[in-house]
Amino acid sequence: MEIIIGRKPETNQLKIVIGKQAKVCGTENSVPNSVSRTHFCLTSQEGGGFMLTNLNPANETFVNGVSVESKIVTQQDKIELGASRYVFDWGYIAEVSPVLVDIRPLRKVWENYNSERRKIQVQQGRFNAIKSLTGVLTMGAMVAMFFENNKEGNSGGFNIRMVLYVAAIVFNIVAFVITYINASKIPEKTEALDRKFRQRYVCPNPKCRHFLGTQPYDVLAQGKGCPYCRAQYKAK
Repeated sequence: MEIIIGRKPETNQLKIVIGKQAKVCGTENSVPNSVSRTHFCLTSQEGGGFMLTNLNPANETFVNGVSVESKIVTQQDKIELGASRYVFDWGYIAEVSPVLVDIRPLRKVWENYNSERRKIQVQQGRFNAIKSLTGVLTMGAMVAMFFENNKEGNSGGFNIRMVLYVAAIVFNIVAFVITYINASKIPEKTEALDRKFRQRYVCPNPKCRHFLGTQPYDVLAQGKGCPYCRAQYKAK
């Protein structure tokens, strides 16, 4: 991230530019003419702090009282601009800099949610398989009856048919009981899971905390930032 600091000549206020966004800070005529329109820039460093770079040899930039052309600085350093030694206020950077939030903990939230949803789906699928078995047993009984009608003196077909019919009745009773139980348990479990997910899969920015929707974490991590507070994501 590169931040360009200078003076707005029309009002003699401090002008800070980050990307395509510009912000004017301070009151009118608060910045002396010795501060140029584009005086210096700050480039954020991976290890922390900023690289300060003087943007014009004619500019005068001081760090802790020493004139510099470039130097690694932090917000504990005192920066002065121009012959009049205008003191740069680090607080203005906090006002215009985008918030950086770490979304990596959300990966676990998404994985847990996705895993629990799959378990519910598997449970429902197994129940549906049990229900379908009653139809298979009924069809088996019909096949046994067909062979019974085509084989004289075969008492085994009757026994098989009766066994299959009884098994179908038993499985129908089991399926009814499971349906009755799951009619309330599965929706309640799904609703509780979704509610917990909506509470945890939110923007990490304490000032935002908006729910980020049901898009997978990998898709979320590819985005530029929160659509609500515009905080930038740290995903690596």
